[in-house]
Amino acid sequence: MATINEKINQEIARLKPIFSDIEERKRDIVQGLIEDAAFMRATLSELKDTVNMEGAIDEMCQGEYSIIRGNTPRPRCTTP
Repeated sequence: MATINEKINQEIARLKPIFSDIEERKRDIVQGLIEDAAFMRATLSELKDTVNMEGAIDEMCQGEYSIIRGNTPRPRCTTP
C-alpha cells in the first residue's frame, strides 16, 4: 500500500501535464494549487477509508476528560 507521500506525488504527477501549457508567470501559483489539490485528494481518500471501516468518530472534550462518540453501542470515556 502506498504511503500518503507516495499518493500525493502520484497525484501531482497526474495533474502536472494537465496544466503544462500555463503561462510562466502563473506557474508558481498553479504549482501551489496542484500540490494543495494533491494533498487534499490523498488525505481525503484515507479519511474516506477510515470512515468506511470504523464509522464516523467524534471526540467531545469535557473538562479534564473526553468522550469519544462513534458507531459503538455506548460512548467510550478517556482521560489524559
